[in-house]
Amino acid sequence: MTPQDPNNPMMKYLPFIFPFMLLGVFNKMAAALTCYYFFSNMISIAQQFIIQKYIIDEKAIHAKLQENKNKPPTQSKWQAKLEEMQKAQTERMKQQPVKKKK
Repeated sequence: MTPQDPNNPMMKYLPFIFPFMLLGVFNKMAAALTCYYFFSNMISIAQQFIIQKYIIDEKAIHAKLQENKNKPPTQSKWQAKLEEMQKAQTERMKQQPVKKKK
């Protein structure tokens, strides 16, 4: 992605609006609209192919997944706090005498 121009924040919406603008412009010219869709799809397919073949290293990702699978799970702060609260509650329950009904 290209860096955003801070002087013109509306430019970030252009990639979302542009296909609809071209649809309006080329609506009466079916050949131009078909040409736009064809080349847009071909560029997207080429980008996906290049990313999968030359940028993403599947062996490294698989090795990292296997390495992470063998690691013991770590406890999050929330889990640790919850467990601490449960232990404190069980300790309080042990210390309080049980009231008997008459």
